[in-house]
Amino acid sequence: MVRFVHETVSAHELDRSSTHPQVLALGLPRCATSSLQAALETLGSAPCMHMAHVQPSAERQRLVTAAAQEKDTLKRRKILSQLFAGFAATADFPSITFADDLIDMYPDAQIILNVRSGGAASWHTSFSEGLRFFDSWLFWAATFLVKSDRAMMGMMKAVDNLYMERWGMTFREQLIYDKHNQWVRDEAKKRGRKVLEFKAEDGWQPICRLLGKKTPPTAYPRINDQKTMKMVKRFIIGRGLLHWAGLFVILWVVMQAGIMLPQSGVSFVKAERV
Repeated sequence: MVRFVHETVSAHELDRSSTHPQVLALGLPRCATSSLQAALETLGSAPCMHMAHVQPSAERQRLVTAAAQEKDTLKRRKILSQLFAGFAATADFPSITFADDLIDMYPDAQIILNVRSGGAASWHTSFSEGLRFFDSWLFWAATFLVKSDRAMMGMMKAVDNLYMERWGMTFREQLIYDKHNQWVRDEAKKRGRKVLEFKAEDGWQPICRLLGKKTPPTAYPRINDQKTMKMVKRFIIGRGLLHWAGLFVILWVVMQAGIMLPQSGVSFVKAERV
């Protein structure tokens, strides 16, 4: 849970001058992206960009927002190069939003399209249960006073607008699963790039063959983000409510001080006359 609420890879820890993504995992969230992130890092592609590195960072959220709003291709890719510099791989959001840009920006990177068993219906159910909370009135209201959460509101709005312009739909709709996957395939095909379609159930072998790595002795990672996200939601709501409680306490103290000051002034005047 910590990685979603506390930045575990800060900007000064990254080798931004020489490290850039060599693996692009471009499947949607809720397609075992955290397990894939852990697998890629185990195979040496570390650190791997993931939503877990964006959610706690207001600065990275602002970069995603700027990229989503930028219409000029060169300017947008300059922003993206800042966002992904220092990361050896990427999975999950925000790479999925900029798949076409990233395929062009990193022509030597291997491309993985991680998909979900059960297809669009299974994905939509999982997405709705796990992630739609972050686009709800409860999230916006409870977390408005938290800097990174407030930045996330702007980021999600910018990304929603981008998808509406691109396909006339957002992640709330089941149709986006097949739409996105076909888009990745088509963009890769335009550029003569191969795509490994991968499910977590496939295990180590397809990825190890793709990257030319030996199969690790440990089992393929199985990270249950659904359980993690439940804890993250509780933490985020609790943190947001604490900020509101702190604000009310400050306002109450200020109001009490305002009430007491005139009384003190009257007493002082009376004492002076005596």
